[in-house]
Amino acid sequence: MPRATRLLTLLLALALATALAGCFGDDDDEADGPNEPPPPTRPTTPDEVITGFLLTYGEGDLAGYEDLLDEDFRFVCGDGSMVDRATELALTAPLFAGEAGEGGVAFSDVTIEYLQPQGLWEQVEAADPYFGDLDGVLRRAYDVFLSFRVDGQALIYQVQGLVIFYTRADGDGFFWLVGIHELSDVVGKATEQHGWCEIRHLFD
Repeated sequence: MPRATRLLTLLLALALATALAGCFGDDDDEADGPNEPPPPTRPTTPDEVITGFLLTYGEGDLAGYEDLLDEDFRFVCGDGSMVDRATELALTAPLFAGEAGEGGVAFSDVTIEYLQPQGLWEQVEAADPYFGDLDGVLRRAYDVFLSFRVDGQALIYQVQGLVIFYTRADGDGFFWLVGIHELSDVVGKATEQHGWCEIRHLFD
């Protein structure tokens, strides 16, 4: 079972257990005062942003992915080219929907095989050429392995390499995904050579 699916199953199970506990709790608790407010649904830590990425991008959930992105989101490719939030969503929508891109290529499934942190979260400096103009941004490198299954073919595009994720908190303490920087275009294709950016730009 893919990691994202396992995480989603666990979260749903925890939510169900919490709901059942509330249903069968002691009635006297209600008389003592109002129920506790529900936990926040937005990420409250940088690590929860990454979990949100796993649960949305890994499941092809465009609405959930969009809700995770900061208004100043940027996706930076290995060659230094960059797209903004609106363009990122325009590229991702047909990819998730299984629509055909350049050369008629369409993907039936996107799987995050693993997303392994390298080091700790650190503050982004003003000298950063892509995110230095934003306040309060944190970054962390991850070793990423993504699989894009080509629809109708026994073919999988496999993207593997280092990627930096960027996040920051808003005034309410909720965290957003500010950016993704693919450091290299190293990939295997079960197959051919492709980078994450190259795959996304099949839908320009």
